[in-house]
Amino acid sequence: MGAPINLYGVHGKNALQEASSRGALLVVQFLLDQGADANAPAHDDGGRTALQTAVESGHDDIAKCLLDAKADVRAPPAKQRGMTVLEAFTYSSSYLSTKGFRDWLSRGAPINRPGGDYGNVLHLLVRQLSKPASKCLDLALQAEARIEDKDQFDCGQKTPLQVAAEVGNLDYARLLLKYGAQVNAAPGDEFGRTALQAAACGMRPADTPAMVELLLSVGADVHAPPAKKGGITALQGAAISGDISIAQQLIDHGADVNAAPAVEEGRTAHGRLDMVRFLISVGAVPDTEKGFSRAIELAENENHLTIADFSREQQELFAGFSTGMGDMFSGDLFSQGPKQGFVSDENLGDFAFPMKRV
Repeated sequence: MGAPINLYGVHGKNALQEASSRGALLVVQFLLDQGADANAPAHDDGGRTALQTAVESGHDDIAKCLLDAKADVRAPPAKQRGMTVLEAFTYSSSYLSTKGFRDWLSRGAPINRPGGDYGNVLHLLVRQLSKPASKCLDLALQAEARIEDKDQFDCGQKTPLQVAAEVGNLDYARLLLKYGAQVNAAPGDEFGRTALQAAACGMRPADTPAMVELLLSVGADVHAPPAKKGGITALQGAAISGDISIAQQLIDHGADVNAAPAVEEGRTAHGRLDMVRFLISVGAVPDTEKGFSRAIELAENENHLTIADFSREQQELFAGFSTGMGDMFSGDLFSQGPKQGFVSDENLGDFAFPMKRV
């Protein structure tokens, strides 16, 4: 007695789904002739319907065959790591086309996931820097794609605008803002970024100044707190990228050099020696109890001797100033400065870049 034709295998696919993913047209036709279900649901964890996997893999001939067999373009995605048909189509820039995108919409493929679940059509398009992607993004927004959905495939759960800011695409950012994207949407809890935070340490440094300027011009909040885990403020992002001009721009808009790091896996600054000097020049001071002791230890352990020496010099300088001038002030010595800051003893230990001792 043979196995049921729609039986799922060890990888969570039945025979038709596997053949569809591999581009085996003759096998697909044979299985359909033998009664295979073109609408067998996707396996809960990362599965695909036959149509979803054919579209994702770019097998147009198999997709047409499945559509002729009444495959459902509206079939729901797998509960975990799933894709709708339209998400599958936008997944790869190799197969993306404006005509194809229009065709799937005209066939009834939903632009948004049902039940309010987050989809990622917009996110997938924003990550592609091609002409078809740009046109498809406009089409998706015209079709009322939800503009504040968070990307479930990304640990930071970013909105489309946050992704656009991260990849540094000004045209996409302007288009999303035109359609009402929230510039101050909160970051995802783990390693998330607001749009401004993402822009400050974006993937395309050459586009960072213009992106930061755009976001500030529409009210981006320089004081937005970091994500709970692995988050950064916008100024911390600029420090990580090592771009002093961006850091100065943010400070000019009121960014606080004393802003606290994320609760978990947070850092108040990263960067090059020139960034360390800059942060101190605008008011950052060491921890009043521990100084830079831990930073010096970490820098020496990583053989970043210039950073260790600089940290030690700054610690001695602040300690001497505090001792010599202590009687002149009541209360906190550093509360008198107009641009006070705070650098924890972990800060400079994260300035991990090779430099020779000078």
